Amino acid sequence: MEDDKNGFLCDPHSPASIANALGRMVMLTAAKKQQMGIESRKRAEHLFEPSRVLDRYETLLKSVANRASLAAHCAGLTAVSHCAVSAIE
Repeated sequence: MEDDKNGFLCDPHSPASIANALGRMVMLTAAKKQQMGIESRKRAEHLFEPSRVLDRYETLLKSVANRASLAAHCAGLTAVSHCAVSAIE
């Protein structure tokens, strides 16, 4: 979000800051509110463009698959090591 372009920044832990941002919003003209809405829509369309979202999901899924594969591999090594120690005892 960009302050005064598609909304107003405020400290979420400060009631005075929140009230100030809400007061600024209330005082906007209808045209400025509409323009802020248009800007927000453009930003959302850019951030959540299907190709961008799919690329992020693909990267995430590959990362999870690699971790799962590594965990399975390590679990197998632990089991083998444990079995070898048990056989020696």
